[in-house]
Amino acid sequence: MRMRLPERGFLLRVLVLIATAGVIPLTPAQENEGGAAENASAEPVPPSDAAQEDSASNDVSGGSAPAPADIGPGAADEATADGHSYSEAETILWLTDQLKSIQEPVRLNYEFKKAGSLEEGFTDSVQLEITEMLPDGMKKANVTFFTGARRHYVPPYESINGNPLLAIYLHGDVLEMKRLTDGGWRYFHRRIKYAFAEAAEITPVDVDFNGRQVRAKQVKVTPYVDDPHAETSEKLHRLRNKVYLFTVSDDIPGYLYEIRTVVPPEKTAADPSQPLLEESLRLLAVEDL
Repeated sequence: MRMRLPERGFLLRVLVLIATAGVIPLTPAQENEGGAAENASAEPVPPSDAAQEDSASNDVSGGSAPAPADIGPGAADEATADGHSYSEAETILWLTDQLKSIQEPVRLNYEFKKAGSLEEGFTDSVQLEITEMLPDGMKKANVTFFTGARRHYVPPYESINGNPLLAIYLHGDVLEMKRLTDGGWRYFHRRIKYAFAEAAEITPVDVDFNGRQVRAKQVKVTPYVDDPHAETSEKLHRLRNKVYLFTVSDDIPGYLYEIRTVVPPEKTAADPSQPLLEESLRLLAVEDL
């Protein structure tokens, strides 16, 4: 878990981060428990979290991994009670029973791709297995993230109703931003969280799945495009236009069809047609277990 892969540190200590930092959607009260809210004008550079990272360097052993969002049935009422109103994007990505259409054990086969001029790319597989239907409508699940030398252990999920790949991908992305910029993962965590809450674009789209056109929704965020730190940090500046696209549909098993992130090429790029960085996780097929 703590070894950085040559081509990508994508899930470097990702399970530790999930366990210690929670999931992307936090209420303001939860955010304050972990530190003061972001004040971009008061921070000259994205802060490093070396101390927190060192304190979270132990392996996760045993137990079950958390659900992709710490929001279960009835959480919407709790959110109203504490005064926090969730945005449409947060509701689409976190406040839904994403596994409700799955009533029998299945394996969801995803493909991960990394490309671009920044680093060497690769392609690998990701699998989500829904192994058991629970009486309360929740599910048991297993995740296989990558294969061979790239494979990362993910503990089994004992009770979830959301697709855990969404949270795993996002936390992996947060750690990648930390690695590429020397910034702090908590900073990038907050930028993405507030982008969902305040600046997301939602578009109806059609996607081709299993030989048919399916109606879906696409959530788009650009967490760093107006980030003042991008003007003072050269490494962050080249990533400031990074676009996150989340495509989901109630008509697709597992709800999550694709996550795609793209960093456009720099103006001085030798090949302006090739993005600086492009990554995607897409559902390819569903099969019975």
